[in-house]
Amino acid sequence: MPSVLHKAIIDLIQDTPALAVRLAQPALPGLKPDARAELRPTELAQSSLMADLVLRLGGPPPTHTLVVEVQLKVDREKRFVWPAYVSAAHHRYKLPVTLLVVTPSRRVARAARAPLSFDGHGPTLRPLVIGPDDLPVLLRPEEAAQDLDYAALSALAHLRHPKRAKIAGALLQALRDLPPGTAVSYHQLMRAVLGPVVEEAAMLKPNRLYVPETIALVAEAEERGEARGEQRGRAEGEQRGRAEGEQRGRAEGEQRGRAEGELRGQREGLRFGWAARFGAMPLPAEVEAALQQADLEAVKRAGPALLGASEPAAAAAAMLTALTGGGALDR
Repeated sequence: MPSVLHKAIIDLIQDTPALAVRLAQPALPGLKPDARAELRPTELAQSSLMADLVLRLGGPPPTHTLVVEVQLKVDREKRFVWPAYVSAAHHRYKLPVTLLVVTPSRRVARAARAPLSFDGHGPTLRPLVIGPDDLPVLLRPEEAAQDLDYAALSALAHLRHPKRAKIAGALLQALRDLPPGTAVSYHQLMRAVLGPVVEEAAMLKPNRLYVPETIALVAEAEERGEARGEQRGRAEGEQRGRAEGEQRGRAEGEQRGRAEGELRGQREGLRFGWAARFGAMPLPAEVEAALQQADLEAVKRAGPALLGASEPAAAAAAMLTALTGGGALDR
């Protein structure tokens, strides 16, 4: 199952295909910055050949096929799979093909750049590899604001950078000028993958003035949406002559729904935070069970418990205590 980080990088490129054009330009100098990018089915043959993303670039008509692979660790098996992806894409779309490998790891980038050969004598395929050294370190909000998708990808690629908190802070500050509805998706991405880094960024000057405000974007947008919903509900109730009791019932239902939604969001945030802190590891079964039974206040207490521990075992024990109040878990 793909990790949170793996999925986040794929989603960024899939939601903004123009990002793929920017990444591919070093290998395709003839490709214009505003070239079209069209998503295509990722299944390349009637077998297990399933790339992460496949795009046709340029045109119309399209002039190039781009096979995108996100790689988080060295996988020797890929040396046998990637040429098959390229061959299948070439056969299917009858266009030149480039294999683009995106990775946040320098070690993986070095391994992926090794030429792939069928006969063991000469190179037959040289992947275009985008690793941490190929993406800029954006420390100023004005730099991040020029291309938020590119900045988000850069932040994901520099998760281990010594200035990772400043990188995250610059991106988060750049979201301040966006409409809340637009900023929400970026904010959710940041919280999902960069949870601990975002917390670290919030403690740095001058981010203290901006990052908490940005972190609140989702909540503010939800509150505004809820307020508008309540206003519409009241107006409709008055127009239709509904009784005061019906209005109270609707308000109570909305309040319960918001509370349940917040609880689900907090639970998911803990799962994402765990995955971002300790890799693709799922929550331990006992912690997951406690998370399902815990109320909102207990789930909120588990967040600092996760951030305060550096090892999975210690984090699990601290979270379990926070979720159960130190008591035994109901079976």
